[in-house]
Amino acid sequence: MIVSKAKYDRVKTKLLKSPKYSSASRLLPKVLFRNYVYVSGTSPVMVQHLKEYAVDAIEMCGVQKGDFVFEFGSNDGTLLKHFQELDMKTLGMDPAKNIADMATANGQETIADFFGAATAKEVRAKHGAARLICANHCCAHIDDFHGVVQGVKELLAPEGVWIFEVGYLLEVFNKGLFDTIYHEHVDFHSVEPIRRFCDANGLKLLSASTNSIQGGSLRCYVGWDKTTPALKGGADSVAELIRQEVAISLHSQQTFKRWVGLSRRLAETKITQQTQRVVFRALSLPTTHITLSSASTPPTMFRP
Repeated sequence: MIVSKAKYDRVKTKLLKSPKYSSASRLLPKVLFRNYVYVSGTSPVMVQHLKEYAVDAIEMCGVQKGDFVFEFGSNDGTLLKHFQELDMKTLGMDPAKNIADMATANGQETIADFFGAATAKEVRAKHGAARLICANHCCAHIDDFHGVVQGVKELLAPEGVWIFEVGYLLEVFNKGLFDTIYHEHVDFHSVEPIRRFCDANGLKLLSASTNSIQGGSLRCYVGWDKTTPALKGGADSVAELIRQEVAISLHSQQTFKRWVGLSRRLAETKITQQTQRVVFRALSLPTTHITLSSASTPPTMFRP
């Protein structure tokens, strides 16, 4: 059904003023993710990417045979399968019951639930602390990032590492990937606010890297501030990505005001994707630096 913008705005305003809005917003994740269609294992590119992800995680973090590896948002268990094949104890958690049941039937035990402090406590009581926690392209779907971090802190071993991979806001900006902004993606991440958010929660951003999957992604390695060993080259990797973000004023409100306006205009014109990228890179001009998020807020640089 197509409705006019005026009607859409009226309905939106009515919904936001409704006393039922808060409960409706809490219900939405269950509506979106209890029964899901996408599975990682059907994409050869993603399967290979996740295999390399597992190898990198083991090399970077020193994970050993028999260590407990946990993943939330684990989908069909494709990533965990690679750890399982290397004799590590694995467990997945995913809110999509249909996919969780399929993964379990295929040999990867998966709990059909949302991840947070309560479910993390249950996992730890039954399986012990996790040497490695993974989250692959699911954090952008989660509005309550504070809740996720509390779950990680509940489950992560003293020397453990939490690795999460998300779409990188820097790539969304540089490449004009405005088509990645839709109802399932409530957060868009960049390194500087993630670093400050970790600091404010007794954690530390140990390392950060980028890759080309899904248009351009950011992989973050997070551990305890005091007890998780440093990762080789990690501090330099974090500093370099922050330097790149600052260089194009990624954390500036004015930068995104111009970006949104240009996105709307380009979406209405028939030009090639290559030309769009050239135009968006021209946005990388010095602007006044205005930080949009503080250390006490989740690492969300931009919300649609």
